[in-house]
Amino acid sequence: MAIARTTRTTPKQLLERAVSNLPEDASIEEAVDAVYLALKVGKGMAEIHEGKGVSQGEVEESLKQWLE
Repeated sequence: MAIARTTRTTPKQLLERAVSNLPEDASIEEAVDAVYLALKVGKGMAEIHEGKGVSQGEVEESLKQWLE
């Protein structure tokens, strides 16, 4: 399910996309989960777009140190 894009997407657009991708018989809990995920992904994409992201290598290095 593609929710976020690399271009600027408004919160309303993220919500509409998340809800429109749900099956007709989705529960309220599933809808809330989809909306929450869409908002978190949108926030993350905005942070990456602003240069606040962490590279794959940095994550791998942090995990190595954390798992030792």
